[in-house]
Formats: sequence, C-alpha cells, structure tokens
Amino acid sequence: MEAKDLASVLDMPNISIWKKNVEPLNRELSPSPKPSLEEAPQLELKKLPSHLRFSDAAYLLSVGQLDIHGRIGTEMLSPKTEYAAYLVFNLLKWSCGLESAKSSIRFVNYESEIDTEKQSNTVHFARSKVSGDIPKIRGGGWMEVELGYCNSKKGTNGPVEARLIEMKHISKGGLIVEGIDFRPR
Repeated sequence: MEAKDLASVLDMPNISIWKKNVEPLNRELSPSPKPSLEEAPQLELKKLPSHLRFSDAAYLLSVGQLDIHGRIGTEMLSPKTEYAAYLVFNLLKWSCGLESAKSSIRFVNYESEIDTEKQSNTVHFARSKVSGDIPKIRGGGWMEVELGYCNSKKGTNGPVEARLIEMKHISKGGLIVEGIDFRPR
C-alpha cells in the first residue's frame, strides 16, 4: 500500500467518528498486583477422593512467581537412610509457564538457603528430552518429579525442607499440587 493510499484510509469518516466516541474512564486504577512472595496467591483447595494419600490438592490458577515448599521433622525419618522428596502434581490441559523450575532439599538447622541454592537441581514439568529431572507417571493419574535427596544422618535434628522455586516474572498456571512426598530412595 502506498503512503498516499494509507493516508486516505486514515482520513475516512468512520475512523474519525470512532475516535470522537472514545470516552475517558474517569475512575481510579486499582493498585498493581504484588509479587507472590510479598502477598501469597489465592489457591483453590479441593477435596480429593479418600483413597488418595493426601486429602486436599492446591489448584494454582495464575501466578507470576512460584515457591512451593514442604517440611518434615527428622524424627519422622529412619536414621542413616537416604530420602528423596517428590512433588506430586498434575497439569491442566491449559497449563502455561511451567516448563521448568529449580528444586532443592536441605536440613534447615544446618544448611543456609544460599548454600542450598548453589546445589539446586532443574526439574521439568513436561515429559521431554531435556537435561534435568523429568516427571514420572504415578498411580491415580498423578505425576511426580524428584526435588532432591538427603541422608538422615544420626544426630541431625530439626526439619528437612524440600523446595520448588521459579521466579521469572511470567504468568504460570494450571498446576495442581497434591503434595510433597518424602520416602526412602
């Protein structure tokens, strides 16, 4: 299209009438949303069938940042046993922004978050040929992915924390979390 043709299209009466009919909203804008670390996102909890291990599941509909963590006391673990923590989850058909995340596991009383972050793993939500841990199919239509592992040494006490974190400011949604499962490796 030539520049003259474009100019004549822009000067058409219906375009100018449309521009004149625009009215200002004259309302206050709502405050911008806060990151999920400052203000936790609203999750929808739904009851699950009684035959499943966990009674509720969290439905993550939409969030900018993801931080899921679970803790278990070392008194619940057998001494001198290697344990792995697994995120038990499912994805809705329309899930988005959930390609991968960083995961870690640590003894809270002995390891700092900074040291643990340096040792973090990459986990993937989709079953694709990439480096890092990929989900495995689990009973009941759920999937699981290993977040990390630790050895319950004699003399360690306090909680063990497993964490999944993804801080890129992109919209993420469609994740259903059944729980974090700690079990011998």
